[in-house]
Amino acid sequence: MTLTIPVILAIIALVCGILMLVSGRWSRYPLAAIAIICLALI
Repeated sequence: MTLTIPVILAIIALVCGILMLVSGRWSRYPLAAIAIICLALI
């Protein structure tokens, strides 16, 4: 399986989503912004 850029961005967005669920409120908005940007670039 080759890791293409869309696959890597999707994985990053997924990790950010998981971290948003696990972490506290202080880091939710930056992680959400990263996830949205990654999904927008796919």
